[in-house]
Amino acid sequence: MNIEELILTPLTLEYLDQATQLCGKCVGENLYTKSIIEATIKQQNQQFFLLITPQKKAVAYIYFKLITLREAELLSKKSLSKLKQIVKKDDLIIGNLQSIGVLAEYRKCKLSEYLMKVYLEYLLKNTQADIAFGVFWKKNGEIPMEKNLKKFGFCYLVNSKRVWYDKKELICPICNGRCKCDGAIYYKILERGELL
Repeated sequence: MNIEELILTPLTLEYLDQATQLCGKCVGENLYTKSIIEATIKQQNQQFFLLITPQKKAVAYIYFKLITLREAELLSKKSLSKLKQIVKKDDLIIGNLQSIGVLAEYRKCKLSEYLMKVYLEYLLKNTQADIAFGVFWKKNGEIPMEKNLKKFGFCYLVNSKRVWYDKKELICPICNGRCKCDGAIYYKILERGELL
């Protein structure tokens, strides 16, 4: 699949069912319910983009939102006060990369790299976010997003144990039930005028 053949589109109700199924296949059933995904259409601080084929099949997505430092700490189950010291600002605006996924048969086509660029460019052009941030899945100790994170200049901060364990409804594709996977926290200071 050539990326030029795919269409980037913000989520609409037309693609809501496909987006929900795509999230289930990529990050586990019930992590993002249909109602959670639908809310991204109406809320200004959240964005959900899809890559679709000319035949209107959704094959990849990225979901991100603006959050506070406290929300980032709750999400990551870690104290993140170090970020305030790094940015030298108390009231941080964080562009949290909530989730990214690509259907198995479309992987290794640089789609996640393309979507990372969409995410960063959106934050730089359309928000006042100070930091790009994410809690990234450690799949059997490996971080599938690590190569892209390094490519775009993200810095590793800390690991977090069993980040999604309290989401009892989530059926983890690795654990085949309640998720015992760890997460790795990465961040990137956003500088306006930066070329990606």
